[in-house]
Amino acid sequence: MKRQCIFQWYHSKSFATRLLDLIEEEQPSEIHENASATWVEFVKALREQRQNDDSRSPNHDPLLDSLQSSEIVEQLLMKISDKSKLASPSLLANGMAMVNALLETTAVNKPSWLLEQDAKGALNSSIDHNGMFGTFSDERGEMSRSLHSYIELTNLLMYHSDPPYITIDAQRRVETLCAERTPAMIRCILDAMRLSSQQTHGDVLSESWQAVIQLVNTNYITAHLELLKALCVGETSLDQLFQAFLSQPMCSIYANYLSTFITYVLYSNTGSSARPLVDYIVRDFNLPKWIRETVAGLPAPNAIGAAKRLELCALRSFCYELANRLVKAQQENAPQCWYIRDLMKGMPTYIAIYRLGIMLEFLFLGMPDYSLWIDFTKGCLRDYVEKNRSTQINNTSSSLATTRSSQNIEIDELGSMPLGDVSSE
Repeated sequence: MKRQCIFQWYHSKSFATRLLDLIEEEQPSEIHENASATWVEFVKALREQRQNDDSRSPNHDPLLDSLQSSEIVEQLLMKISDKSKLASPSLLANGMAMVNALLETTAVNKPSWLLEQDAKGALNSSIDHNGMFGTFSDERGEMSRSLHSYIELTNLLMYHSDPPYITIDAQRRVETLCAERTPAMIRCILDAMRLSSQQTHGDVLSESWQAVIQLVNTNYITAHLELLKALCVGETSLDQLFQAFLSQPMCSIYANYLSTFITYVLYSNTGSSARPLVDYIVRDFNLPKWIRETVAGLPAPNAIGAAKRLELCALRSFCYELANRLVKAQQENAPQCWYIRDLMKGMPTYIAIYRLGIMLEFLFLGMPDYSLWIDFTKGCLRDYVEKNRSTQINNTSSSLATTRSSQNIEIDELGSMPLGDVSSE
């Protein structure tokens, strides 16, 4: 009760507004950091309190409601998205950290949770294919929607209803408002990548990537639709994100975030038949083809100088990591396994395009180069994984042998996912 009274006092003093006033370009970086850290701690503490509270009254925590209100969130996003060419890196980095605190979710079945369970070997028994916000079927032949239909359906899905157990931000205000600023976030990533030699720009790069990844991680269909629209525009396209990596393959933090973004998309589950980002990355962008062609275009190690060999290693490792994750996403413990598998194998899939409310259908026959992908996974990918697979480790201090619980690949640039059965049907 005493703690609640303190929070009430903070609210009466316009705590959220006054804290947000410190995020200004003329303020020193120390002020930005202190304001951001205070914001993050309050949001985490208040949300934890609400989660542990049996009360479901919508106004029982006015301080938290003010911190995540539409007005405050909009003001925060205006401060960090209207800056051009990283005019104030400290403001952008700390402002993005505040956004990330608002986007964090503890929901079960989000991609990060599924991947954590997968790493523990518990995904088979814990995964729920019914999704967070509704039920759907992963059976073969299920109708999907094309890239264009997703964009046209945005207005209808903006009012996507949620079950009563979401109490932190039941109206999804934060995700909706942040998703609308996705292009600005991607521009921050690309601008920071161009200026990544400076530490402050590295902070912007990290926080901006985390915000984009969180929008995937929340499994909110509206956020996925906004991401799709941004990734289809030239200056913020997915191709630009990959080109930024190719220009600086030694930037391991960027490679890790890009790989995580792709993986979260493959493991996302919006709870409906709409899979906008999966369709775009796997089919329209054609990630398998990008991986194959990039690997095929890499020179032999003995054909380049020693200074370029590390870059070559980073490029090859990144490509094999993405390939491995794509293979894993087709295994039966992944939420979209059947859908991705059919999408890649060339299984007939009915695509529905909506024009002025009228559904037009046509038959999509899958990727014509799937056989090339199978040859790639069974050939050089399998060879690479086998060469870098960790071995059994015996505990010499005990009479009992200790074996690793997984067959993870022990390469820094390569992810921790073992190669799946690429030949499974």
